[in-house]
Amino acid sequence: MITTAELECTLEYLRDIYPERQAELEPLSERIRSSSGRSLADRSNSEGHLTVSGTVLHVRMGRVLLLHHRALGLWIPPGGHIEPGDDSLPAAAVREVCEETGICGHALRPVCMSGGLQTALDFDVFTVPANERRGEGAHRHYNLRYLFLYDGPEEVRIAPDESLGYRWYPLDDPYVRRLYERIWSRLRQLVSLPR
Repeated sequence: MITTAELECTLEYLRDIYPERQAELEPLSERIRSSSGRSLADRSNSEGHLTVSGTVLHVRMGRVLLLHHRALGLWIPPGGHIEPGDDSLPAAAVREVCEETGICGHALRPVCMSGGLQTALDFDVFTVPANERRGEGAHRHYNLRYLFLYDGPEEVRIAPDESLGYRWYPLDDPYVRRLYERIWSRLRQLVSLPR
């Protein structure tokens, strides 16, 4: 079960590495501190909720896996909502990658970012448009990005209800550079390391 302590620790780490982005993290920090009792992972929470994504970096190819998201129409890393059975935030990211790509378990090597522990390497805060099919109004996602190294087959099995397709984008692709602008140099370092 994901605990308040884990959330606070993750946000503290992100505040340390992104001091210039304090204002973006403050609403989430306030919601953790509040006594409203509403789960940050509850997708019915119209104020916004926490999500996770997994950046899958194919170290041999020097490419990242992006999915063409059916609802958003964008090429984004696999990810989604936290579920009650998730043991931790990184475990939720692994589950999402597995569900959406078929890349599971030991095929994903987590990149440890803080004292030997896997923590989010980045975060996004964005508005998700209303989805009449799901009966959801527009709301905010506080998305924690995790990084995994992968060296397996290029072919993946997408979840057709979530994605229209997949593509291994080169790190030097302009879209990838914009999507990962804050961590792009770290991704480049990882593919240049000896395997």
